[in-house]
Amino acid sequence: MPGTIVFGQLSDRYGRKKISVIGYILVLIFQVITGLCQNWQQFAVCRAISGFLVGGLSVVTTILIQETTGSKLWVLNGALGAIGFTANMLAFLWVAYLYPSWRQMYFITTIPGILGFVFLYIVPESPRWLLSRGKPDSAEEVMQKLSRWNGSPHTDRLMLQQNYEYAQQEQDASRDEEGSIIDLVRKPVLRYRAAILSLQWAGRRRTLVCFMGLAALCMFVMYIVSFGQDRSNYKLTLLVFGKLGICGAFDLIYVYTAELFPTVVRNVGLGSMSFWARVGGVIAPFLANLAIFFMRSTIVFSGSNDPFLAFGIVGLLSSVFAAFLPETRAKLIPNTFEEAELQEEDNDENSCNSITC
Repeated sequence: MPGTIVFGQLSDRYGRKKISVIGYILVLIFQVITGLCQNWQQFAVCRAISGFLVGGLSVVTTILIQETTGSKLWVLNGALGAIGFTANMLAFLWVAYLYPSWRQMYFITTIPGILGFVFLYIVPESPRWLLSRGKPDSAEEVMQKLSRWNGSPHTDRLMLQQNYEYAQQEQDASRDEEGSIIDLVRKPVLRYRAAILSLQWAGRRRTLVCFMGLAALCMFVMYIVSFGQDRSNYKLTLLVFGKLGICGAFDLIYVYTAELFPTVVRNVGLGSMSFWARVGGVIAPFLANLAIFFMRSTIVFSGSNDPFLAFGIVGLLSSVFAAFLPETRAKLIPNTFEEAELQEEDNDENSCNSITC
């Protein structure tokens, strides 16, 4: 969990690609070291360090991919990332089946990781980060390289000129804007966004409301209706739709969070929200046990379905609070704190905090 915050802060200060390369090298090193451990103490330390590195690296690489592509592709990038994650988990099952020795499994799963260096070699530094750090010339070089890959030099050249002129105007202010995790609390706009996102950390506003609402509805039905053995299929159906709601929201979380936080604190913002997602995973079992204890100590309905009520309430609250976040679809992505505040003002003028808006 701490890795998401630490790597986020480092990448906002020193660059997305540089921190990604360092993190990736360290992950592979500790992957090999873990396979050589001789006792559980060594294994526990190596796994803790690996978790720290992987958690932070996942946030940094996500932002690096998003910021080196057009904002119109951010949703597609997020979906492909989720598909890739699931595919890797399924492939890992086959590796574990074919190589039951845990040492062999660690060494073998390190081999595909080497391909990650090809990705980091090809992908340039984030042009958004370069602009936010007052480096318009470097950003222009990156954009020219990307335009050649896309085969659209004329269209992108006009955009390059606009970005260059914008960077010149913002250069002095950007140099003074050293974004940090403190800014998530110090800036009013970012403070309320971080507070809401830390509760649910999920998709764009309307999509988030729908997905979280679907999950909450399934949980409430599971709590109210008692399904016997002869109706287990109905229970399974509700669980599947509830899982659909949660997965749908989580799939868009990286996109929405990145669109809400400006470039100067985008990585530390995403890392902080990812931290709270891990906290939620840790307290979820205790929340279920607390619900059972509370319900059995009252005259309210009690039984094995009590945890569904607790999860339904959390899902409902997340759905309601999400309606207060600004819509980011088809909107300009903020690069500075001032642009984030303008994004909020534009949302207040042109939209309302409602799912029907």
